[in-house]
Amino acid sequence: MDSYFSFDGYHSLDDLGLEVELVSLPLFPEPKTVYEDIPGTDGELNLSTVNPNKRLYFKPRIIEFNCHGTFDPETGGNIHSKLSEITKILCSGEDKTLILSGLDDYYYKGHAANLFNVTIESDSSFSFPLVFKCQPFRIQKKTTALESENNILRIENDGYYTDFTLRADSFINTDPIIIRSNRYPGRELKINTLIDGGYLVIDTEKKDVTLNGKSVLSECSGEFFDLAPGTNDITFDTGKDEYFFGCSYNKKYL
Repeated sequence: MDSYFSFDGYHSLDDLGLEVELVSLPLFPEPKTVYEDIPGTDGELNLSTVNPNKRLYFKPRIIEFNCHGTFDPETGGNIHSKLSEITKILCSGEDKTLILSGLDDYYYKGHAANLFNVTIESDSSFSFPLVFKCQPFRIQKKTTALESENNILRIENDGYYTDFTLRADSFINTDPIIIRSNRYPGRELKINTLIDGGYLVIDTEKKDVTLNGKSVLSECSGEFFDLAPGTNDITFDTGKDEYFFGCSYNKKYL
């Protein structure tokens, strides 16, 4: 077994002491049919093809592993305490970051979906199947830096996504900031109040802007925009002669 996973920052071998074998990783998530009970439709309006955003719906992506663990009885603990520790980390029920070996540039968001069906092989070894129930998309984080000489962030929409999350760190001389896209002429998002050295997060899916973790949507004007297919040139206009900030954004793929 030379596979591994990292869940919420915990490495399967280094932190959990598990050797793992990847059993199933679907190439694509399954499409999902969604019906909505709207008056006059008798619950038969298919939102999978008719919805305001013209988006397809997908079932969760199921990722399966076989896990094998060993334990040294001389350490003073036992297999049950070891399994309790592993369960506490993996089975919180919250969607957290899952990174797979060989796919380190991407991550999934999900949680362990099954209770362990553990086989005790000896007083020092055990095994169990593990199923992660993940959001349909895999996510890639990209990082860049913007300066006054080059105020354009170019994002190639080569995956299946329209929402994006943009984070700006350690910015200076950027109060206020106006964000525009070449794909949506006349549409812009203006953020009026910034704090030098903080971090700004623009979440187009949640339609929210946070500064140092606190929503500042009331300090914003204009409107959000999505990513169009192909090349998106997002311009940051500060009205200043000089500025700099580090910038990262998430791209979603099927």
